[in-house]
Amino acid sequence: MRRTKKMVSALWAGTMLATTLAGGSFGTFGGDLSAGVKAAGEDETVNLVWYIAGTAPNKPADVVKALNEKSAEDIGITVDFQFQGSDDAPTVSALTAGDSDVDIVTSANWFADYRGSAMNNYFVDLTDILPEQAPELWEKIPGILWDGVKVNDRIFGVPTWKDTAETQFWIGEEDLLAELGATDDFNKANVRLDSMTPALEKINAWMKEAPESNRSAEEATNAYMMDKRGDWSIKIEWDILSAQDLEIGVKNFGDEHPTVQWMYDDPEYVEDLKTLKKWADEGLSNGIAAAQVDSHPRGVISRGVGWDGAQYTVWGGEAVGYDTILADAGGPFLKSTAALGSVNCIPLNSKKVDAAVKYLQYVNTNADYRNMLAYGVKGVNYEEVDGRFKSLTGYDWVTPNYTMASFDMLLAPEAVPDADMYKKICDGVNTAPDNTLMGFAPDLSAVQNEIAACSSIVSEYAYELHRGDVKDVDAAIAEYREALDGLGLQEIIDELQRQVDEFVASK
Repeated sequence: MRRTKKMVSALWAGTMLATTLAGGSFGTFGGDLSAGVKAAGEDETVNLVWYIAGTAPNKPADVVKALNEKSAEDIGITVDFQFQGSDDAPTVSALTAGDSDVDIVTSANWFADYRGSAMNNYFVDLTDILPEQAPELWEKIPGILWDGVKVNDRIFGVPTWKDTAETQFWIGEEDLLAELGATDDFNKANVRLDSMTPALEKINAWMKEAPESNRSAEEATNAYMMDKRGDWSIKIEWDILSAQDLEIGVKNFGDEHPTVQWMYDDPEYVEDLKTLKKWADEGLSNGIAAAQVDSHPRGVISRGVGWDGAQYTVWGGEAVGYDTILADAGGPFLKSTAALGSVNCIPLNSKKVDAAVKYLQYVNTNADYRNMLAYGVKGVNYEEVDGRFKSLTGYDWVTPNYTMASFDMLLAPEAVPDADMYKKICDGVNTAPDNTLMGFAPDLSAVQNEIAACSSIVSEYAYELHRGDVKDVDAAIAEYREALDGLGLQEIIDELQRQVDEFVASK
């Protein structure tokens, strides 16, 4: 059995990995490409400037020209697409300066501070405008996402409907699992780490038989691999409210009265940490050796947040050079910050608000235009085969789909058996359990000093626990808690609980 890793284009992986932001340089396209283009039966088209979070595509001129010809004909609008890469400074500068030449901006909880910008009155209040001027868009986006982007009960942007509900999967090397008779063990696994122990034990026994030759396709030294930070995938069940690595959040976020906790106070969380110790002690993972590892190859089995279909694209197939299978490892979970992953807003000083609203409805409801925006010109950049797209030009047009518009209309890649993959990804928001905190984003200013102090010792305690590299899990947690208590842990929890209670009471 050969498990040789193949070299493949990074653009292939990039175009599939919709939820990962790739840093890049500022790029602007459009401009004179729209000059002189008219909509049938209308006056000169309206040209909008859109600041987009994400890396600019390669060779854009012909695709932008085609996009603007189509939107001009359909709705009398063209667009000057300005991609910001990973730097939100141009967007922030335009908003704070009140630039009237910018008509749409991508904002988020990680880009241009959606909530802060809304509270500073940088965006047009769309609460009453959308139902009247964009009824198709208003009806299409699930209500839970509209709730998720509310600030003081008002809507200031259009959320991107995508893989908003987090689903985690076990990822397994298909051929090797089958060869070792571990496929059934793999498929029986669930959100708890120990459920995967039987499969890891079979892989570990095989590796021990011939350590020099019995390796995974990634040449991993252990069945499950980690870097020095350890395994943080066990947070999937939690809605994180603090700095990510400080591990303060809500697990019962669907309850009427959610409880803010330090996650180490939850028995199941501790159970997973004890499993990590077991794996490290028995050599099922590289947990003890991981202290010196900045990055690592993927093991025979790993975990990741994604979607059913990623095993054929970013997690397997051509993208990595071998086939993978998935097993459920938790989800879908709709977190309070999920809808804020991408929100397209209209700056308050835009002179073209009506046209911007019209375009936001168009880009989120017109399937042909949406796929052109994602894949380029049909028949030139891609072709449709059995309801899926096939690249014709080596992915020379790759846009940041995760920030631009709804996923439900996207054609799936040809490697994916399920042509409805993207529709099912979007439907995760409808099947995920309710979240009482949807739309809640804490104000951490009152405890920022305590958060900074507590965060300063995370690497001293938490990384060892998440590697399983401790003598006794319970003792290590007790020592960690004592150190955090002296730095203000309880004050952070109390402040977050106060805000959660106020938010719930206001609904």
